[in-house]
Amino acid sequence: MPNVGLRAYLWNHQKDRQQRVSRELWLLNGATYHAFRQYTSHVKDNGFPEQRRNSLAMDGRGLPRGRHPTLDTRLSLATQGSMASRQGSGRSFTFAGMKHIFDQGVARAVVVRFGCNSSDLLAWAGIDGAVHIATLTEPPKVLHDLCQHKRPVCDIDWSPDNLLLASAADDGGVCLWRAEDGALLRTFMLGKGATCCKFLFGNANFLVVGTISGELHLLNSSTARTQECVKLAARGPHKDLGGVCCLAISTDLIFVASTSGSILVYKVVMRMGMLQPLQALFRTLPPSRKMAKHFEAASMVYSPYTCLAGGPALLVSLSSCHLCVLRVTEATGVLEGIIKAPVPRAARPIKATFCPTEDITEPEYIAMGGEDTGVYVYDVSKPEARYTQQVISSLQGHMAPVVDVSWSADDMLLASCDCDGVVIVWIRQKQPKLM
Repeated sequence: MPNVGLRAYLWNHQKDRQQRVSRELWLLNGATYHAFRQYTSHVKDNGFPEQRRNSLAMDGRGLPRGRHPTLDTRLSLATQGSMASRQGSGRSFTFAGMKHIFDQGVARAVVVRFGCNSSDLLAWAGIDGAVHIATLTEPPKVLHDLCQHKRPVCDIDWSPDNLLLASAADDGGVCLWRAEDGALLRTFMLGKGATCCKFLFGNANFLVVGTISGELHLLNSSTARTQECVKLAARGPHKDLGGVCCLAISTDLIFVASTSGSILVYKVVMRMGMLQPLQALFRTLPPSRKMAKHFEAASMVYSPYTCLAGGPALLVSLSSCHLCVLRVTEATGVLEGIIKAPVPRAARPIKATFCPTEDITEPEYIAMGGEDTGVYVYDVSKPEARYTQQVISSLQGHMAPVVDVSWSADDMLLASCDCDGVVIVWIRQKQPKLM
């Protein structure tokens, strides 16, 4: 048997720091070695996704053995999954089936977004560097395939008026597209990998972009210049907080999640129509370096009001397989954790978002994809319960891990994308109001 202790001693004392770091950051599908261990633990409990696919094909549901099932087959699976969750939960949040499947993707999808205040415009992007814009008006179809990035696209965002679409890629490039005809209007080269991008709330002239080097760029889309560049720092200019994971935007606040596990809050100030330098308001304490990977955020979503927080809230999906809801104090930017609910383990970042609510007195639901190819709606109002008890609705139809979801403006459509590049648009079933 190999001497494990001796091998660990040699790795830690005879190898230089760069080699040890490279070994710790061994990649598997864009995830770290630690995430791989979490995924193998999840597989031991639930089986491989391939086994799930084979079981679906053999259980009489009529799923073909090909790579992608037909629309009718996926619709049947979705209806069965929704009905099963409806019977097992006292609270209803069900789906009527599928509206459309976009299956022309050849690479793993990373992000999907509905247009602002729109239920017709949909965009998604993947690791092949392509950005796709589609319409859901009958008949649903892809309008533009935008191929400019040479590296994987990390994030996309619509302008408030849906006239522009921004895309940030791993090559450090940020592209600004005109949604109407797919024309490339601007290209910003930041030098470092861009990880996320957001338009400022109510002002399409300014775009906030985070990079892997820990820089926050404020870009002016009209002049094609960098308005401001902020370096994430803990205390002093020489203490680095790592790179930027994701962003969230409110009316006058910018929430920035770093790879060190810290969340920073900046205030946006406009005076006489001029944008002032960003003001740092608040920063959560980063965990230890050993635990930083557990607190790295996969996504952040801001909501102006939630019942759980009794006001504005921030939803954070962590790499430690937890969903966190933070209360936001708008005046000071202070964040206060109120909910930390467990979710299934995953070998890659899985994004989550708030679900629409009919009544502001009801706790919010959370929509999220899964490593087991499902799309789930969680009730996190009771975080002490197991995640299997928190699932109130599940959708089956994807054949690969689902990494992102997005709601339409009318709250009736849910879009989800997976690692096969497939995007499915689900139709929510409206519940009758009780008299």
